[in-house]
Amino acid sequence: SKHLKKNKLIEKVIPEPLGGIHRDPDKASKFLKKALIKELKNLTDLPIEKLLEDRQEKLLGFGRFSE
Repeated sequence: SKHLKKNKLIEKVIPEPLGGIHRDPDKASKFLKKALIKELKNLTDLPIEKLLEDRQEKLLGFGRFSE
């Protein structure tokens, strides 16, 4: 997941409970719920034009490689 974030394929890494999701699915779902609510709040505060512009930039950026 750190490599995906470093390469800008994902924006955030949602933490897992100690031992993995399968060991504590309730805690994992709380982490996921918190992250989704926060992200939806951030997205709903943005104008649609900005969302579309950001999405296009992100999609066009896939495939770019830099060292």
